[in-house]
Amino acid sequence: MPHRVPHRSNPPGLTSKASPKILPTSYGPHGPPWGTKLTQIEDLLLELREVLTEELLAQVLARQAAPDPASGVAAHACPGCQQPLACTDRNPRLLQTRVGEAEWSEPEAYCPRCRQAFFPSGAKLGDRSE
Repeated sequence: MPHRVPHRSNPPGLTSKASPKILPTSYGPHGPPWGTKLTQIEDLLLELREVLTEELLAQVLARQAAPDPASGVAAHACPGCQQPLACTDRNPRLLQTRVGEAEWSEPEAYCPRCRQAFFPSGAKLGDRSE
C-alpha cells in the first residue's frame, strides 16, 4: 500500500486564492506543457514552497518585532528600572530555522538611568522554550 501524506489544514480559501496568482507565473496561463515530468513539477513546487515559507517567515518576524502603535503603551521597558524606552536603534539578526533562514531587525535600547544596553525582545522573538 502506498504511503499517504497526511492532509494539512489551511486557513479557509487561502490555497484557492493564492494558487491562481502563483501558477501562471510559473508555467503561463495554460499550465505546464504536455510531457512535463512529474519530478520537474515537484521540483518547481518545492522551490516555490521554500521561497514562500522564507518570505512569510520574514514578514511574520518583522511584524512581531515592530512596536504596536495602537497600544498607547511604551513598546519596551528597561529590565532593571522598568523605565519606558523608545527603541530607535535596530540590530539585524540572522538565524537558521527549520524552514530556512530567518532575518529580522531586533530592537536595541540603552537605558541612561541604568547605563545598560540590551535587546528588549530577546526572550520573545523566536522563543523556542518548549
